[in-house]
Amino acid sequence: MAAMGRGLVQLAVVGLGLALFFGCLPTVSGWYNHRVHVHVNNILYPGTNMTLHCKSKDDDLGEQIRTFGQDFEWSFGVNFWDTTLFWCNIWWSPSPGRLIEGGFHIYDSKRDIDDCGKMCLRFVKPDGIYFNFPAKGGPTYSELVYPWPTQTDHRQKKLTYR
Repeated sequence: MAAMGRGLVQLAVVGLGLALFFGCLPTVSGWYNHRVHVHVNNILYPGTNMTLHCKSKDDDLGEQIRTFGQDFEWSFGVNFWDTTLFWCNIWWSPSPGRLIEGGFHIYDSKRDIDDCGKMCLRFVKPDGIYFNFPAKGGPTYSELVYPWPTQTDHRQKKLTYR
């Protein structure tokens, strides 16, 4: 009788493990072809280019230049542990000799999986980086998530060469 009780407990543990494993599959991108698409759109000023360099732990997407109204887009699968993170260094020049730059977590699966679903929209504006969010029962809306952290005036830098 004791052996039968142990067998039922083992069966219950295996069943619970399988239920948890398969219950997590829809949120893991490699399964069911779940992919995330990220768009980073330049809406600074007409005639203003932005440069961005995005990467994750595993993928370096290279340096990209986008003119006003253009976006940089890529897609990927969220890893099994739901820890996928892409960050971008973004910079632009509003006037000669002046550089505005910053580094941002542009996609963080723990933060974004529910808000983005399969498509994350990011907008680069003069005051910072905006994310698009779903609104309950209505259209999406954009919100400033990252203001620009630094502004560098390169005209004031004195370089010393040796």
